[in-house]
Amino acid sequence: MAQDAAGRLLAAGRAEEALQVVEIALSRETRDSAWCDPPELDDAHFACLEALGREEGLRRSLWARFERCLCRGALRRLLKRLPDFDDVETEDRAREVVLLFSPIEAGLAFCFARPDLTLAAQLVLSRTEEIDGDAYEILTPAAEALSSAQPLAAVLIWRSMIEFALERARSSRYGHAARHLASCADADAAIGNYQGRPEHDAFIQGLRKAHQRKAAFWARVREASDGV
Repeated sequence: MAQDAAGRLLAAGRAEEALQVVEIALSRETRDSAWCDPPELDDAHFACLEALGREEGLRRSLWARFERCLCRGALRRLLKRLPDFDDVETEDRAREVVLLFSPIEAGLAFCFARPDLTLAAQLVLSRTEEIDGDAYEILTPAAEALSSAQPLAAVLIWRSMIEFALERARSSRYGHAARHLASCADADAAIGNYQGRPEHDAFIQGLRKAHQRKAAFWARVREASDGV
């Protein structure tokens, strides 16, 4: 493996040769796969640049890794290497990257790992239509985390999962969807402005109109509302 060879060269004091090995491998990996995420190669690359004292190159490479896959470690390492005020500017740039990153679920995962609930809410509110309601492993804890401080964002996440379950007729998820709808009802009082989106009662009316024949779901809704 290129990273192993680079490690041996670095240990032998041959950093320039190690860098060449890694850069060739990185070029090949990038060419072969648009989905490539070579963390071990990137780490070897960073080590080579650091050994050679190429600070600007290292900073650019750390930023490139963050920008490509929202790598928290790369961003954290970059911020530590920046002087005062430059790190603040870079954090602002990083937030802009997160707000535009696709898929949106990756951006949400980044926000909750940091954590940055304000950024997560901004992401949800600006790109609601992109949320994949099937990504419940990320969305369920995200909505719960946002429910107190950012109730509208939480409701929009719950709605995305409800709509996915109903539109795809995923009956195995009707119980979850009913509980999400109950959570939306609980959050309604804390939302003074739905920012152009349907309010809770209007959302329910829309669901009933579009999915009135899904009796199993509405039975679950009644159970959830009764506290069963």
